[in-house]
Amino acid sequence: MGDTFVFPSRQAAWGADHTTTLAGRHPVLILDKHEHAYHLDFGAAAARYVNVYMEAIRWDNAARLYEQFAGET
Repeated sequence: MGDTFVFPSRQAAWGADHTTTLAGRHPVLILDKHEHAYHLDFGAAAARYVNVYMEAIRWDNAARLYEQFAGET
C-alpha cells in the first residue's frame, strides 16, 4: 500500500512493496530508492545515489511536465 503526501500545489506519493503509481496521476519524477536500484554502483552510499540522481534530472523537462499536468484533476 502506498502513502500520499500533499504539499502546496504538488503531491508526492510513496509506494511500498512494489506498488505502482496513484491511479489517474502523471508522475513527473520517480526515484527508485530500493536497495537493488543503487547497491551495485553505490554500495551503501544511498545519499550519493540520490545526489547523482538529482544532478542528472533535466529540470526544464520536469518543469514542463509539471505545468502540463498541474491543471488536471
